[in-house]
Amino acid sequence: MSIDRHDSLLALTRMRTAIAQVRKHVEGCTMEQFMANKRTSDAVLMQLSVLGEEV
Repeated sequence: MSIDRHDSLLALTRMRTAIAQVRKHVEGCTMEQFMANKRTSDAVLMQLSVLGEEV
């Protein structure tokens, strides 16, 4: 199965958007704060699942 240029660009755009959204949620957090904040960690996991990443 080959991936054409449009599909690759779309996938890259989605990944960049998701990464930006994840950064917004975790910016300024220590690892302990991130792990303790269920809402933040759930938001990150949701973004990864939107991308189809296995978590």
